[in-house]
Amino acid sequence: MSHSARPFGELSRVSLITAKILSYPTALAGLALAIASLGLTWEGLLEWNGAIQHATAIIASLLLLPILIKFVLKPSLFFKELAHPVAGAMLPVITMSIMVMAKSLADIEQNLAVVVSFSAFVIQIALFVAFSYQRYQDFQLTQLIPCWFIPPIGLALFVVVAPIALPQTLKAIILYGALIAYLMLLPLIVYRLYTYPIPAELKPLLAIMATPASLILLGFLVSGLPLTITLMAPLTLLALVMTIAVYFALLSLLKLPFSPSYAAFTFPLVVSATALFSLKGFLQEQVSGSRWQILANVLPNLELIIATSMVLYVAACYIKHYTLTRA
Repeated sequence: MSHSARPFGELSRVSLITAKILSYPTALAGLALAIASLGLTWEGLLEWNGAIQHATAIIASLLLLPILIKFVLKPSLFFKELAHPVAGAMLPVITMSIMVMAKSLADIEQNLAVVVSFSAFVIQIALFVAFSYQRYQDFQLTQLIPCWFIPPIGLALFVVVAPIALPQTLKAIILYGALIAYLMLLPLIVYRLYTYPIPAELKPLLAIMATPASLILLGFLVSGLPLTITLMAPLTLLALVMTIAVYFALLSLLKLPFSPSYAAFTFPLVVSATALFSLKGFLQEQVSGSRWQILANVLPNLELIIATSMVLYVAACYIKHYTLTRA
């Protein structure tokens, strides 16, 4: 009797594991992206022979793998999320995470990293096109929230983390395309946020407002494209204003009950800190004066501490919610 019962028990365990994977929150890709990106930033500062970025890339890959398995097991879930005005905008976070992890992979296997990174970039373009088509078919102003920045502007991350040198023309197309998309979407999203209330479960996504200006700024700073103070000053100011606004918003957002969208608190702060570190060299070349030097030296470190603390806090919230509370 025990022998006949064993297959049913094993089947039950497989079904349980499958059910857990299918219920795995796609939003965790945001935390994976933040962890992998944070590892690159800390590695650049401490230079531990790649140990930090490789460790964080492994952690990020472990967080991301169940999401990929979920969509392989049930592709209909992928298409359902793609058609959703919020979940569809968040899907490119997966490819963004893969691009960042490929940057670390390049230290071990350059050719594989190039294939992975370019594949993720192409898939992200496809996600952007598909999302744009879906929203064009059924556009409603009330659906316009900060995560809509991700599909077009997230492409700028490829310029930052590409494992090989990209053609300058491609960099320019990506970055100026992201800048144009930002300038088009920003007034619309701000108008929507002031006109219509945002549901409580989506409020954590407000933190994404800090991402676009910082990511575009970082892209230009690392691109090698000709830079002018006329371009960089407004971008820097906008990045700082948006980040500070998100800091203040977090005072109330962190009081909200935990939800998977808490992951949106992480990457915006990480990319903002990373952009400021890259800005230091530009300021030293373009602007003189002790006050600017103090600004360039203090702010990046302060933002990195805040970003690191937020990533650790959100990770702890996930662990508490998905493990300790279910023990």
